[in-house]
Amino acid sequence: MSKKEMLLYGFMILFLVTGLIVTISKTPKKIQAQNAKQQETQATPIPTPTVSENLVPAPVPVPVENKKIETPAVKNKVSSSVETQSVKDYFSAAGVMSLDGKDDSKQYSDKDIFSATKGLTVSAWINPATLQFAKSEGTGYVHWLGKGKSGAQEWIFRMYNKENSENRPNRISFYVFNKEGGWGIGSYFQDAIKVGQWIHVVGKVDGKKTYIYKNGALRDNDVYSPEIKITNCGAPLSIGSRDKKSFFEGKIANVRVYNRALSGSEITAIYNVEKSNFS
Repeated sequence: MSKKEMLLYGFMILFLVTGLIVTISKTPKKIQAQNAKQQETQATPIPTPTVSENLVPAPVPVPVENKKIETPAVKNKVSSSVETQSVKDYFSAAGVMSLDGKDDSKQYSDKDIFSATKGLTVSAWINPATLQFAKSEGTGYVHWLGKGKSGAQEWIFRMYNKENSENRPNRISFYVFNKEGGWGIGSYFQDAIKVGQWIHVVGKVDGKKTYIYKNGALRDNDVYSPEIKITNCGAPLSIGSRDKKSFFEGKIANVRVYNRALSGSEITAIYNVEKSNFS
């Protein structure tokens, strides 16, 4: 090999070694730059929204349960005036009526609800001012609540004088009649009565029997059908008298008429609701 060739060969070797060194020195920088970019990306994560502690989620609507609120229709406080209410199956003369026993009474025009042709319940409180009524009739009694008149009878409440010709001292009874009158059939209780004491009385008709309750308790019942056939007589409802032949002396309160036969528990409930007003 000539000197010139050796010199050229040496330059070639030097060029290759220099290129290799440059390549090696550049490669780590490229890797470090990529790693640095990756580290920068990892060190600065994408921010995620945070929920402030002062905020709360919107409330989820809660379905409201529809409840039927029942208010007792019989709850009325005693007052000096009488307020009436009449609906399809219920009539109320709520309050206290003071009756002088001479000519006091109150009438309400005939309504289907007052008739006992299918079923009927009549509730009232009475407070006699005497045990011997001044204006009585028949064998010694007064009609204090009822529906009927001469020749047009239907139903009646009666209270006997302490002294009467039938030996029925202060008997309280509930009767039904044929329209033309005559003998009626009914139920009664006969207890010692005190002047000025409130008594809850209920008469009921169910198509076959009459019933009478005292202070929420059933006291008597009697079969009236088929002997008695109740028809709507067209007469008014009367409180304190029936046809002004006799008059009750004392107080009558919370007269209620239902066009059906209430159950025993319903009648007891009426008494329990109202009794605090009449103690």
